[in-house]
Amino acid sequence: MADFPRLWYRSVGGVAVVAIGAHGAGDPCTTEELWALLERAGGRLVTDLAADEPLTSAVLGKLVTMNMKVKAAGGKLRLCCPPGPTLDELRVAKLDKLVPTFPTLAAALAGF
Repeated sequence: MADFPRLWYRSVGGVAVVAIGAHGAGDPCTTEELWALLERAGGRLVTDLAADEPLTSAVLGKLVTMNMKVKAAGGKLRLCCPPGPTLDELRVAKLDKLVPTFPTLAAALAGF
């Protein structure tokens, strides 16, 4: 059974990068697979929201859960979210205050 919302995983410079939504770059993965992949990435996770998928309540819930689990495991979560409607939605939900948010994937990966 597939997870909803769908996760897409790839590794960039040893950092786990995951996109959330119907379509994404990388390989599809389940939440359970993501935690194993995150362990191999040393607890470093960037969630890429650049695909401009709408932030449904399921996606917001997935982001909050990711943040809690990554922090509990001693890791760090960053968001990649270019300016636009998705960033506005993050701001309304105040997730940009909870998780460091960067305008590009390169910026999110820098210094990680």
